[in-house]
Amino acid sequence: MFRTILSLTNKFVALIVIFGFSTSLFAQTNNVKFRPPAKADKWADKQLKKMTLDEKIGQLVHVGINARYLNQTSPEFLELKRQIVENKVGGIIVFVGGVYETVHLVNRMQAEAKIPLLISADFETGVGMRFEDTVNFPWNMAVAATGNPDFARRQGEITAREAKALGVQQVFAPVVDVNNNADNPVINVRSYGENPEDVGRFAAAFTQGLQSGNVLATAKHFPGHGDTAVDSHRGLPVIDLPRTRLEQVEFAPFKAVIDGGIGSIMISHIS
Repeated sequence: MFRTILSLTNKFVALIVIFGFSTSLFAQTNNVKFRPPAKADKWADKQLKKMTLDEKIGQLVHVGINARYLNQTSPEFLELKRQIVENKVGGIIVFVGGVYETVHLVNRMQAEAKIPLLISADFETGVGMRFEDTVNFPWNMAVAATGNPDFARRQGEITAREAKALGVQQVFAPVVDVNNNADNPVINVRSYGENPEDVGRFAAAFTQGLQSGNVLATAKHFPGHGDTAVDSHRGLPVIDLPRTRLEQVEFAPFKAVIDGGIGSIMISHIS
């Protein structure tokens, strides 16, 4: 796991400065699997041998920021710097911000890090979901309503292009929850729909587009947040369903994106 994280961050650190690069990490195939190149693997192995236990633990911790201009003497900036320099956190999750502010802050934090940071963001509907002056696509349910997964693939490609320009290497998308509960207060239009097969097809297409653009995709929210009536940001949803039902409905889209080579899975706050 550490090896994969290190391989990814090493490969992407140059793009923070130059706003993109031409080297492809992923083959242009229908199933675009995350496989770090051999050179990155060797670099990761070398770094792991030099890392202390505290540094390895730090690689598993990410801190969240809003990308805006920060005075270098401000408490917020100093705390972020402390997390990177002293606690040696592995990455930053950028929540909201502007384009220039994001690049400036990410560059500054990368310069402080001994080990390159993994930069991630929530771009379910494109970079415009979180950042100003960027492309914002319709919600997933509208994309699926077209009946054409190629739109999801193209959305993934464009999202990857803009994410890379900001220095973001991992996107917390696609949403692969099956929207089969009308009382769900948090998933609804974020889902590709109520049919597990359709959700899987569109999510796999988005994943293909994103990862073909050298950005790591993240399927969420395992084991499935569609059949709940509670917002997991505010409470603890409980899913009390037989395993056969889970495998046929909730797990099916996850299997589709895993078979398609998705690089990571996000676990939900669900009991």
